[in-house]
Parts: sequence; structure tokens; C-alpha cells
Amino acid sequence: ACAQQGMWKESLKLLQQMSIKGVRADDIVLKTILQGCAHAGKWLEAYKLLLDMNARGFGFDRTSYNWAIMACEKDKQWKHAMYLLQDMQLKDIDPDEHTYTTIMKSCGYQWLEVLQILKQVKRSRVVPNEAMYTVAVNSCIADGESSQAWQLIQEMHTRKLRPNIYTYNGAIKSCRKHDNMKLAIVLLNDMIRHNVAANSYTRDLALNLCSTKGQRNLVNRLLKETVRSKYEA
Repeated sequence: ACAQQGMWKESLKLLQQMSIKGVRADDIVLKTILQGCAHAGKWLEAYKLLLDMNARGFGFDRTSYNWAIMACEKDKQWKHAMYLLQDMQLKDIDPDEHTYTTIMKSCGYQWLEVLQILKQVKRSRVVPNEAMYTVAVNSCIADGESSQAWQLIQEMHTRKLRPNIYTYNGAIKSCRKHDNMKLAIVLLNDMIRHNVAANSYTRDLALNLCSTKGQRNLVNRLLKETVRSKYEA
């Protein structure tokens, strides 16, 4: 109950008291506490608990690793998350979509690391999904790599995956910040072609692009098409 209510410290204390009194905690109790640590972003406590579970004879499984990796993601400890991924693979535990997506999130703006993980996914039995690509696009955007973000969006189309409005908005915002007007226009046009409905933030971005000399008519046309696609969808 303590772990489920976010009281991870109390949960760990109770676990210690159980050990002192000779009461053996089962794997359900340990996983529940591990889950609490994960949601709290207590990666070190989660990792120690993972080792403790193995020492108690419960072994390792994917669910436990995923909780520990989630704890790393909450605290942006991407190097530790990568270590846990490698440890899983050494123990012949197959990562799943959640494992890879969470590790990618933990990398934040370390876009090269994120792309390396995405490459690893492609070599595995796991099929890359929209969530993974969105994380990769956002990571590139955060570090100003708008051209790389556009390449990922194109790859999503090739794989029959659908970028959402937030993916486009982030990429367009990055283009505006780094003065890449040409790519911003390409992204707006791509939205229209794939019937992605704009929101108010998209329209504000497009209107701001109008201030660039020579692009007012084009951006206004794209804006009208984007708004129209919203009502025709």
C-alpha cells in the first residue's frame, strides 16, 4: 500500500524491518516496492532492490528491469539505463517496446544516443513504433537537429507510422529557432499532405513564419489548407 501511494521510503523501511524479523517478502511485494521507486525516480534504490531480488532467489525478469529503467528515465540517468539494457541482454532477457522507449526517453537531448538505440531496435525482434520515433524526433529537436528530425519523420512515413501534430509542431518550432525557413515550409506542407490537423499552436507558428520576406503568400496558403484539413478530417 505504501509503494502504491508513492511512499517509497516507508516501503523500503518496512522491507528492512521484515528482513530483521525474519519475515520473507515474496516477489509481488518486492516488485510493488520497485514500482514505487520507479515512479518516484529513485534509480539507485530501484537498482539496489533489483539486485536484492536476485539475492533472495527470485531471479531477474523483464518487468523488474523495466521498472528499474523507468526509475533511471525519471531522473534522466541515461547511462545507468543503458547499463541495465546491456545487463538484460547478457542475461538473455529480451527487451520489449516499453524497455526501448523508456531508455530513449532517459537520454533527453542526447540525440546520437537515442538514434543508436533506435538502430538497435531495428536489429532486434521489436518493431519500432510511433512512440519511439516521436521520442527520437523530440530528442533531435531539443538539440537543434531539425534536419535529422525531418529525416526521422520521412522514415516514419516509409514505415507506415503516423507522426502526430506534436511531432510536427516541435520540428517546426526548432526550424524557426535555428532559422531554417525552408525546412519549416516543407514540414507544414508535409502536414497537409498527410492530413494532420493543425491546432492553435501550429497556426501561431505558421503566422510567425509569415514575417519572413518572400514567404507570406506561401505560408498563408499552407495555413488555410491546414485549417481546412482539420474540418474535412
